[in-house]
Amino acid sequence: MLCTAAYACPFFRLLDTRSFPVVLLALVIAIPVCKDMAFGPQAALLAEQFDARVRFSGVSVGREFGGALFGGTAPFISTALVAAAGGSATPVVPYVVAACALTAAAVPSGRETARGEITGGI
Repeated sequence: MLCTAAYACPFFRLLDTRSFPVVLLALVIAIPVCKDMAFGPQAALLAEQFDARVRFSGVSVGREFGGALFGGTAPFISTALVAAAGGSATPVVPYVVAACALTAAAVPSGRETARGEITGGI
């Protein structure tokens, strides 16, 4: 989340150039670096939050509900911010940084199972 928050401002400035090679460069950095750094450990993090007997349902419902609620509304919010700024994507930066901060604050609230058993019996 720190990587995404730190890259938000440069990313949207690169998008504002409207130059295809520059926008492509912005995406080539954002997707394999920032996105994958967040999504990579996500499976393990989510799996350890639930006992084995409810793990699939717990992860599915939690992840998909959150994705629909926040990921589904993000394009509308971002579009409104860009429209309000006369076409500049820069106002989306605080929105992205706030989402990253919320995520970074929420992660430590999950249970840590590194030294425990997560099988939970079936």
